[in-house]
Amino acid sequence: MFDLRTRIATDRALVAKGTFYDFFPMVWHMLDPAPLVRNWHIEQVCIHLEAMSLGEIRKLLINIPPGSGKSNLLTAWNIWEWIHRPQTKFLFMSYDASLVGTRDGGKVVKVLQSDWFKMRWGELLPSGKPAASMFDTKAGGFRFSTSPGGKATGRHADIRGIDDPLKPKDTMGGATQTKAALRTVSEFIGGTMSSRATDLRTVRDLIVMQRLHEEDPCGEMLAKGGWLQLRFPMLYEAAFPCKTQWGGDPRETEGDLLFPERFPLEEVTDLRDNRIGLDGFAAQYQQRPVRQGGSIFQRSWWRFFHTIPDVPEPCLCDRCHALKRTIPGCREAPARTCRLLPFTGFDSESWDCTFKKSDTSDFVAGGVFRAAENGVFLLDVRNERLSFTQTIQAIRDMSLAHPHAYDKLIEDKANGPAVEDALRAEIPGLTLVNPMGGKPARANAGSVYMSGGRFYLPHPDLAPWVWSFMAQHEGFPNAAFDDMVDMTSQYLVRLKSHGEHFSAAMARIRQGLKP
Repeated sequence: MFDLRTRIATDRALVAKGTFYDFFPMVWHMLDPAPLVRNWHIEQVCIHLEAMSLGEIRKLLINIPPGSGKSNLLTAWNIWEWIHRPQTKFLFMSYDASLVGTRDGGKVVKVLQSDWFKMRWGELLPSGKPAASMFDTKAGGFRFSTSPGGKATGRHADIRGIDDPLKPKDTMGGATQTKAALRTVSEFIGGTMSSRATDLRTVRDLIVMQRLHEEDPCGEMLAKGGWLQLRFPMLYEAAFPCKTQWGGDPRETEGDLLFPERFPLEEVTDLRDNRIGLDGFAAQYQQRPVRQGGSIFQRSWWRFFHTIPDVPEPCLCDRCHALKRTIPGCREAPARTCRLLPFTGFDSESWDCTFKKSDTSDFVAGGVFRAAENGVFLLDVRNERLSFTQTIQAIRDMSLAHPHAYDKLIEDKANGPAVEDALRAEIPGLTLVNPMGGKPARANAGSVYMSGGRFYLPHPDLAPWVWSFMAQHEGFPNAAFDDMVDMTSQYLVRLKSHGEHFSAAMARIRQGLKP
């Protein structure tokens, strides 16, 4: 009995004066039957969650791979917070409410109702059998669990936690399905969740998730700003370090493992190469929904042209690419020089239109391409949200700026037919193109020009927009937008269908001949 009293007193003193990281191993046996395997990332997550409890961090994003213990960490944090402040109100959301409710909420109830807990910190819950998805503390705190499309009416929280708001399958379908899933989650977070605060001046927001898409909730919040990101990829990437004033990722060597005791190198390699694939691994395990170096379109494929002889190509290593400039003296800078832009060739325009102009609609993309012997050269690009009237004017402007671009390909979708109809009597060479197959199939078909070193971009000194063009292609099909990919693929697929010899192909197109 004396030993038990001593142990209880020791535990109470440790939690009273110690940290959340001290408490986590203490409660682990109540959360998981498997032995706790300690790792530095667990301590870092604990430190940052404790900073949230203290109000030092108001908005926190945590990106760690599946199987890294994040759900048990959040569950233990809920319990630890209630030991110190049982009046705290929690609102949790996941793509499946039963995960944060029945599973995690059930674990909280189990711990709080256990003899182990009550002998140390007393009765925090009212008598009776609480529902795992919604229950209160005696001090007025609560835990409420929901999902996108679910309800949170009447529940105003001090801490709003989001644990995996999307399931991977939601972002692996077509573009329409993916955008619908992203929109549902975004509207719930921006609408229902954002209005559920006890005090907007002190409410704390937490998102813990694996990255799945550039426009997932994490990407959306990073774009808005004001969030602290804790990002732990499975394999360390020196070009993307994670440091905060509370700590961060201590690794410094490229490729160092996150959790070697649980995820050894041979298992990680098999997972990446054979089980989940490079794109899935980049998103879910590296916390980058765009694979480093590109997916369908590889960064190493890009070639450049200039109007001045012997200009070196820009460096596209991770550091230079992130800075959008070649770092002087970079050891990875290519030895190649830019190709000179051919003075003549067969110039064409390609346009991907949209249905309407709005803050959430796709962009209109238009480009001018020059086909010369053994190469295609991208001369100009227009990419922005435009109304129908603005789209018509953009085509007029592009045609005036490039009078030799006779052929003007317009996708036979969205408002493309209406645009063609409005300009038919004014601008010659308009051709509606019916897109065949899915977007990835068309992108793959057109990518042979890039992979074969026959597609040339303007040097960034000539066209700063080239960085956005490369980023969108490298991120396809998981990037937020794909309009420039569509208009480029539309042109390249049409060119390819008329033969590999550019002069003959363009002559056939202008003669109206079929492939």
